[in-house]
This record gives sequence, C-alpha cells and structure tokens, in this order.
Amino acid sequence: MNYSEYLEIIKEEVEKQLGDDYKVSISKVQKNNGIVLSGILISDAKSNLSPVFYLNDQFNAEKNTEDITIRETVGDIIRVYFDHYPNSQKEVEFFKSYQNMKERILYRLVNYKKNQELLKQIPYKRFHDLAMVFYCDIENGFFENGTILIYNSHLESWNISQEEIYNDAIINTPRQNPAKLQTMADVMQEILEAKIELNYGDNKEVKKLTQEFFAKEYQEIMEKSFMQDKKRYKMYVAGNEQKLYGAAVMLYPDFLKRFAEQIDSDFCIFPSSVHEIILAPVKKDYNPSELLGMVCDINSNQVAPEEVLADSIYYYNRESDSIEIIS
Repeated sequence: MNYSEYLEIIKEEVEKQLGDDYKVSISKVQKNNGIVLSGILISDAKSNLSPVFYLNDQFNAEKNTEDITIRETVGDIIRVYFDHYPNSQKEVEFFKSYQNMKERILYRLVNYKKNQELLKQIPYKRFHDLAMVFYCDIENGFFENGTILIYNSHLESWNISQEEIYNDAIINTPRQNPAKLQTMADVMQEILEAKIELNYGDNKEVKKLTQEFFAKEYQEIMEKSFMQDKKRYKMYVAGNEQKLYGAAVMLYPDFLKRFAEQIDSDFCIFPSSVHEIILAPVKKDYNPSELLGMVCDINSNQVAPEEVLADSIYYYNRESDSIEIIS
C-alpha cells in the first residue's frame, strides 16, 4: 500500500463515519520550499472552516511496524475534528476582522527562489535570497503549529495594505517571540539532557551522575571544542523561545548589532533552518567556499526539505550595521 492508496481508504472510512452532512476529500496543499503535501480535508455546509489532516508521519510509522491501523487513525481524525470544532468556529469569526488580528500578525523567513509559486499568492518583502512572509499566530489544533499564513486574499478581505501588515509584524514579532541566544555548547548539553530524560525519565540517580559528568568532564570538552578565545565561543545558536520560525531574529532591530558588540567582532550567519541560525565570529583566514559547501551538505542531509532556509552564508559588518550575502 502506498500513501495515495492509504489516503483513499482513510477518506472512505471517514465519509462513512461522518455521513452525508460532511464532505470529505483528498487535498493537496503547497507548503514551504515548494513541498506539496496531501491530506484529508473535512468540510460541512454550516461552516467555512475546512481543516486538512496530514498523515505522512502516521503512514510511515505504521508502515514501518507493518501494522496499518486504519480504524484507529479514522477515530483520531474524527475525535480531533469535533474536539476543536467549536473553538475553531469562534476563531474563524474572530479572524474576519483585522482589528482582532492586528496584534497576532508576525513574520518569518523563507527561501525566495524555492517559493516562487507561493510568493505569487502572498504578501512578502524580499531580503537578499530570502523573503519575509507573514502569518497569524493562533491557538488552535486545526492549524499547523497554531499558525495561518497570510495570503493576498486576506489583505483584500481586511481592506489593508501590505505596508500596514508589514509595520504591524515588525512591532509584534520581536515582542511576542523574543530572541534566544545560546552557545553551541549549551545547545549540545540541552540535547544530551533531553535524550537522558527520554531514556531514563525521573531517575534521580542518573540525573545526579549526569550533572557531575557535565561539571567535571563534559564542560571541559565543550569549551575546548567550541571556545574561540576567552571572550568568544566559536559558534552561537540564535532563535526564539518558541523554537518556531526563529531564523526571523536575523531581522530583529539591533539584535545582531548587540551581539557584535558583545563578542567585539564581525560574524558569519549560517541559516541552520527556518527555526534557527548559527552565528560564528569571523576568523581572518575563513574560506567562503568551504563554509558554503558545509551549509549545502547540512541542508541536504540533516534538515527536512520544508525547513531548509537557504544554501547561503551571510556576513554581518558591525561598522556599517548591515548584512551581506557571501556568494
């Protein structure tokens, strides 16, 4: 069974369960970087809300275990649909007025070249080989990550200009998604702690031993690997507290300027993904071609296609307070 056949079976079963008052179909939706995902769309005559349920991860997980549990998947879809339906209706009505949504408008960064078709349908501001696009932050289980991408049709419905939504997003985004800056050593430690938590849960003895390990040996290894000099680490990770679309901090007012002052250096910006960037104080002998090759390799092998930001490196010049692209 392939994914298309799987969706068709799910569609038919959901139709049987919901009855004639609901329309169930297979929908293809364009995502970031030209990725098109197929899912189950449910709509009814009483509502203009039509959520799409993407089942790629579910299908792959079930396929790997050779246990395609159609009945459980159908049950989960219907349960989630009705659990969120009342609040979703309220959100849709709330969404119709821009005055209601004004403080929820945020921006994120996407790749300009890879999103040409999508950019024809949405407002955006270009920045080098990237594009600033806008979305609405909501709390709702129907929408991916609790966000709705803003289309040109929304601007028409709200009767507002692109400049107005841009100005609101510039104010809202740093305020609602504050920047978070960590050393790479801190990030590596968090990853290891998360793995230990996953494997050992609340085992106090293991956590105690882990803390001792960090204090005596791991920290020393991290400093040797990631310290550039006594003032600076070799790499820093910048994103936001939500860990969602954190690469946008690149455009936060004065964020890069303050970082340059902190490390007393210009620095390179590596687009780790749409969710975070890596900042690295520049060495005089750095090799742009080698660094670009590293970024391309990471994007190809370690970042999900829909989360790739760019196959580029950016350079922050603190004297001019500007970002340049390294080609």
